[in-house]
Amino acid sequence: MGGTERAHGLAGSVGILCDDRYGQDALNAATGRGWWIGRPVELPGSNPVTFDHGRSVGTTLLAWPAEHVAKLLVQYHPDDAIETRLENEAQIRTLYDAVQASGHELLLEIIPPKSMPREEDTVYRALKRLYNLDIYPEWWKLEPMSAAQWRAIDALIAERDPHCRGVVMLGLDASIDSLAEGFAASNELYAELSAKSPKFKKIYENWRPFRNEEILWFRVCEGSFDNFMARMSAANKL
Repeated sequence: MGGTERAHGLAGSVGILCDDRYGQDALNAATGRGWWIGRPVELPGSNPVTFDHGRSVGTTLLAWPAEHVAKLLVQYHPDDAIETRLENEAQIRTLYDAVQASGHELLLEIIPPKSMPREEDTVYRALKRLYNLDIYPEWWKLEPMSAAQWRAIDALIAERDPHCRGVVMLGLDASIDSLAEGFAASNELYAELSAKSPKFKKIYENWRPFRNEEILWFRVCEGSFDNFMARMSAANKL
């Protein structure tokens, strides 16, 4: 990735999401290079969400480099059972207050539980609810949506938090068709934003060639590992 960064003049335009459970070496290598670094704090699979290294997430952040972005995945639905929703909101508030004190940026990853019905405006209402609680993350991470849903989200963010840094699109285990629809809708929205905002256009035009080169890297370095783990899973060796 460093070679791609240099070849395309992408200094300051490279980003990774990496945890310290399996990726500490990668975190160490990426830190100090001017890359955007998102770092999870949640215990994987927890709902209501709990923090990976104990309740005192503020203490955890004290040991982090200032450039690391705290990423919290929450299985959040605005119509969830009141106890679950309030617990998730309390945990989000705890982390939000902690990053305000530590100076780290915050990325909130909002995924409605698959066990609950999802309407066109579910994610929109989830974000609006959190804004109503005076929670303003620098970044959101959201699943693929239709172009109409993205426009509604874009309008909400512009209205409630014009200083928001952006939205990262989540892939997770979505089907190829779902990802393709979300990818097309995102590209449509990016084109609209590029036409309206010279600043966004500059970032987007630099990011696109990096994305294209990044595909080659992950096909070689990550694809082989993913195939190996799939074989181990099929053989009951995990």
